[in-house]
Amino acid sequence: MLHAGDHVQLSSRLDDGKHGYVYAARMFRADELAEDGAVRFHLRTSAGLYVNVALVFLNSAKEKISHAIVSSDTNQAIPMPAGTEWIRLGLRVIGSGDTDVLALVRGAVSPRLDQITGLGRALLLTKDYPRYDNLYRYGFVHRRVLAYGQAGTRVDVFRFSSQALEFSEFQGIDVVAGQSEHLSMLVRATTTGACSCMPWTRRCGRQ
Repeated sequence: MLHAGDHVQLSSRLDDGKHGYVYAARMFRADELAEDGAVRFHLRTSAGLYVNVALVFLNSAKEKISHAIVSSDTNQAIPMPAGTEWIRLGLRVIGSGDTDVLALVRGAVSPRLDQITGLGRALLLTKDYPRYDNLYRYGFVHRRVLAYGQAGTRVDVFRFSSQALEFSEFQGIDVVAGQSEHLSMLVRATTTGACSCMPWTRRCGRQ
């Protein structure tokens, strides 16, 4: 890891499928990172290396209570376990590659959906979809989406949610979670032929 101006360069030479951790030099008091019982943040990175955010929750004696591993480049709201006094913050990298850690934003980043469109040839609507912290939720839908991809059809996934708009990915599949008005805006942007990339893809153009 190398500091370079206003960002941090992160390099990994791990074998495929292997992972490793790098942690901040100091621990944070819970009130430094959490608000209303949850840690809310958005870690912005560049393309090139798969990066998760790792949080370790500790009590007043700095003993581990629990931990969470969540995706970067999406808004996160992690409930803080009862008794948490300290938080250890780090990054988990998988495989090899290089990336720039651009910013750790406290709170949420609001995307402009009216300027965003998918890259897939099809859009799948679903009540739920697997996530890295819930691997088996609607796994049959994920398997079908992977099969579409293997057959040559890239699919974007929209997951209905009562929460704020959220972007993520799961095993290479782009997922946007939002409410009905977000879906309407996404469909309108797609049908008008706009060429703006979803924030998790980092590239424009259609396949």
